[in-house]
Amino acid sequence: MTFFYRFQAVATDSAPSGSARSSSVPVNITILDRNDNQPRFVQREYFVRVIDNIPHYPNPSAIAQVVATDADTGINADLRFVLVSGNEEGLFRLDDTSGVIYPNASFLGQSGRRFDLTVEVTDESGSAVWPEPDRASVTVTVDSVNTHKPEWFPPPPQDQTLRLREETAIDRVILKVNARDRDHGGENARISYYLKVGNANVGETKHFSMSEATGELRARGTFDREVRPRYELVLVARDHGTPVAFETLRFLTVVVTDVNDNAPVFPTGSEVARFTVPEEEEPGFLVGRVKAEDADEAGGPEGRIYYYIVEGNEDRWFSIDKTYGNIYTKQKIDRETIDRFELVVKASNDADLLCEGSTCDVEVTQQDFEDRSAIRVQIFVEDKNDNLPK
Repeated sequence: MTFFYRFQAVATDSAPSGSARSSSVPVNITILDRNDNQPRFVQREYFVRVIDNIPHYPNPSAIAQVVATDADTGINADLRFVLVSGNEEGLFRLDDTSGVIYPNASFLGQSGRRFDLTVEVTDESGSAVWPEPDRASVTVTVDSVNTHKPEWFPPPPQDQTLRLREETAIDRVILKVNARDRDHGGENARISYYLKVGNANVGETKHFSMSEATGELRARGTFDREVRPRYELVLVARDHGTPVAFETLRFLTVVVTDVNDNAPVFPTGSEVARFTVPEEEEPGFLVGRVKAEDADEAGGPEGRIYYYIVEGNEDRWFSIDKTYGNIYTKQKIDRETIDRFELVVKASNDADLLCEGSTCDVEVTQQDFEDRSAIRVQIFVEDKNDNLPK
């Protein structure tokens, strides 16, 4: 610190009082600073984390700033900073006047590394020499920034579909998925697996669970195709990167295959079907059609319906198309001989039954009418004016 003093110096002679003379001059005294205070760092340890894509050229981002103080003034307090160790690879640059440390090269590929830098401070614009210059340590750890999404490996097939048989209690792995991340190690490359429900990533639902660590998709419980024939699942691979975690999706359809757990039934309210047929029509006349329904998969083997005339056709007046339920005449009918028929038609999933005339593999009970797998068919013969009056 510089001090400045100002005063007056006065000289007088020894003449008698009243006749003495004097003279004065101003005196200015400046006390110059001596460099007797060594600069000291305000903080001797710095710990910094940087990401591997920190800008380094042409506008580098600051990594850290070391700060020191000096009790002297002027040039004796004009500080200079020197990076004395830890920069053997030339990855860092130190501004010697501000104490700011910058990247001097790209840090890509340096993720996970730690650099221990040592900075010295001196004064007199860097010309002062102190026996033991003050030092500060700067520890720089390089973190990888998350730049890549997980990628499914191998790539999933388009419209991937799996099939599960209904009515079978299961608890087993039905699919194992795998993903990889092109980030270099650490949390940015660590992947977890989930199911996406709405906007949430979850580990399990009522019927499915996903192992977060292994990517194993497990189905559990009992599936009923008549309740829900298919499940559309969204599978998630998500990394743990910073500052933002990325995720990748894939889609899977699980189809519940049918078992024959539903018998065909005729519609409610159709306990009796009534048709008319004109007499004397040529064989092959379409009398009418009966139609049943099956809750099993339409078009599948368990949902196909076959029709059989099991009673009332002992004389083989009629035939039935067993796949469509169409009833046809097999003979000409004379109303004056017989004016009505009452048949029983049975609906079944079995395509190999035999019912022809008086030979029939099917025995119908009252229970068949109550569960609507059988229906009564009444056929009335219309009169034709084919007789002369007598």
